[in-house]
Amino acid sequence: MPGDSYLVYDVGVGLDVEEPELCAERIDQAMPPGEAIDVLVLSHSDSDHISSVARLLALRRVDRVVRTGHERATKSWCHADYWIKVQVDDGEALSWWKRWRQLKRCTKSAEPAFVPLSPYPPPKSVDFNLAHYELDPGEDEFELGVGTSDQAILTLLHGRHDMPTSWNGHFASNKLTSRSRNAISIVARLEFMGRSVLFTGDSVGLDRDGESLIEAPCVATEGDLVRGHKNNDFDLNSDVLIAPHHGSSNGNCLEFIQLVSPGWAIFTAGHDHSHPSRTAAERYIEAGVPEARLLRTDRGDNEGQNSYEWVDSYTPSSYCHDRKGDDDIVITLNDDGSNPTVRYRQSHTTPCS
Repeated sequence: MPGDSYLVYDVGVGLDVEEPELCAERIDQAMPPGEAIDVLVLSHSDSDHISSVARLLALRRVDRVVRTGHERATKSWCHADYWIKVQVDDGEALSWWKRWRQLKRCTKSAEPAFVPLSPYPPPKSVDFNLAHYELDPGEDEFELGVGTSDQAILTLLHGRHDMPTSWNGHFASNKLTSRSRNAISIVARLEFMGRSVLFTGDSVGLDRDGESLIEAPCVATEGDLVRGHKNNDFDLNSDVLIAPHHGSSNGNCLEFIQLVSPGWAIFTAGHDHSHPSRTAAERYIEAGVPEARLLRTDRGDNEGQNSYEWVDSYTPSSYCHDRKGDDDIVITLNDDGSNPTVRYRQSHTTPCS
């Protein structure tokens, strides 16, 4: 980022079973010594998006956190919330014994049992917690690289503390809890020198009847984003789109993709859940994104029979299992305003290793 500014959007699970290197440690290694993170955005409360927050806060100073504030009785949420309050909001650290009792009580009970460590709510400029402050889509933004001639702007386009009850009918009852956590995801657009990346968290955009259809109407999070764009509240158009919900079938509706009009789409997929779904990937093709510009962080991995390798000449039958963490994707927004450079960090000559 310009002027040695640093933005982190989500910090989740480790990358390699054999070498349990955390996301936080990879971020720390990529930054110069002594530098602080200007903005840490936590899209929502699922562990694959926040489980390394405590570790990151131990490694780096974070000046501002943006989060939904949606409370969970999970270990990853409790640790993240506690250390944000201690290190970001200048709360007084508890003794080791009290801290251990507090974390244990949180993970064992139905509801988190944290006692605020400092006067709440904290300043919006420090802990932008949507439990206390309502996000103003398109208006809430942060300047990165202040004082330089080439500032980057992070604009918040969506984010909620709880899902509106009017959205309940979009999802099957057995999926309602997980969808309600995903639908409130904080969506943010980073712009630098006229080029942009759209971060979407686990946003959802299709109801249970439309998940298998190419042209199903957008609902929930993506429906809100489509309306906001059409109302000129903000601009969705972005050069690079980090695909909603890892490329899940319950997101990535066609009209949303068309309005973003990305030159590149990236599926932050892992070894589980068969992400990206074949139908979701086909929507990107329908929207005009070339297959060669559909990148995924699990290239060559064993995603399951419902997925597809949308790179090179892979076919649905060429399932294999390569090393985790070898498919990092690098996005460079160039300081001359030219087209972004998007590539795999490592080249692959064969699908599997």
